[in-house]
Amino acid sequence: MERTESTRNNKFFSRVRVGIFCLLILVEAFILFQNIRWELVFGAVPSWLLVLVIELVFTFNNFLKTFVIEEFRHKITCYVIDFLSQLALTLIVNSTYLSAVYLLILSEFYMSTDRLADCIVMGSASLLFFVITRGIAAYYFMRAGIFETITACLSEIFVIIFHFLLVNFALNVYDSKQKMSKSLQELDESNRKLREAYDELAEITVLQERQRIAREIHDTAGHSITTVIMQTEAAKLVMEQDPEEARRRIVAANLQAKNALEELRQSVHLLAGEAAEESLRSAFGRVIGESSDGTGVVIRADVADVVCSSEKKRFLTNTLKEGIANGLRHGHATAFYVELGESDGKINFLLSDNGVGADMGQLKSGFGMNGMTRGARQFSGTADFSSAPGEGFEIRISIPAEGAGTKQQDRKQEEKDEDQSDDR
Repeated sequence: MERTESTRNNKFFSRVRVGIFCLLILVEAFILFQNIRWELVFGAVPSWLLVLVIELVFTFNNFLKTFVIEEFRHKITCYVIDFLSQLALTLIVNSTYLSAVYLLILSEFYMSTDRLADCIVMGSASLLFFVITRGIAAYYFMRAGIFETITACLSEIFVIIFHFLLVNFALNVYDSKQKMSKSLQELDESNRKLREAYDELAEITVLQERQRIAREIHDTAGHSITTVIMQTEAAKLVMEQDPEEARRRIVAANLQAKNALEELRQSVHLLAGEAAEESLRSAFGRVIGESSDGTGVVIRADVADVVCSSEKKRFLTNTLKEGIANGLRHGHATAFYVELGESDGKINFLLSDNGVGADMGQLKSGFGMNGMTRGARQFSGTADFSSAPGEGFEIRISIPAEGAGTKQQDRKQEEKDEDQSDDR
């Protein structure tokens, strides 16, 4: 099990290390004053002087380790000096505080590494050397009996093992809490970003829906209202010369206005998901009839019974309405030709008129042409426009037919099967 970087470097553990340093200095001072004796060791060196030198080395080493050195790999040398000094001290004095020093050093080591393997190695090494050193010191220098020596060693083994389990368990619990807290913070941040993304998506969805509604109204009501305007304008022109013709055109305009209202209702039902089923050929026939009745416009048609989805049907029908409306309004056309068919896995649509035409180099695409192009791309198709001054306007739409991809795959699979049969 690995501990996180925050466990080793946060403020809490920095304060704990400072506290351990202070405790170590305090315990070492007790050991020093407890062992101020004038007997000589190693020849002519007083024991108190040797203990003092060891204490000074140990204190300076811990100062470097606590306040100067930050990286764990650079602290390894300091830990080696710590244990060597304490092993030397164990051979010189017999203080009950030495065990506390070892445990404090081990605690600080456990908090400094992020690998459990390091803790096991250090704990095992310290257990081995400390117990052996205490046993040697007790038996040879303190003249303890074998039974007392073994008992002291076993108690030290138990303390060090219990300390290892307790400290590492506490650190792992702390780490788990830190990880959980960090995970909760990351989850809160993710939820915040998700809410922002959701709000942004909702706003984009609203804008797209508004654009869709605008296109629906433009493609349906716009065509019918254009026809109504054409009929009423024609009625005004012939009102004095031919009142009967004017009355007929006004009646046709009234009928077209009612059709426009019906189309608006159908658009509302469509937006609510309640669109009525109608074949594409029937829809084309209805649009052609509405456009030619009472307007004097001639519309020739060659419309095949093409089967497609309701979305493609709606797109092609609206394209026909928009094309006729633009031809009447901008091109002053009097005749149209409509063609619809399916070949090579594609639905092909053609609408041409005899209007005044336009220079394609200077023509600016409006709402209607942009809608046709966008709609064709939505179905992975193409929309092409061609015209010239005095030569009318032509619209070509080509979109994949229903199941075109599946049919192509079937043909490829059949060809593959035939090739395999030939090989056999």
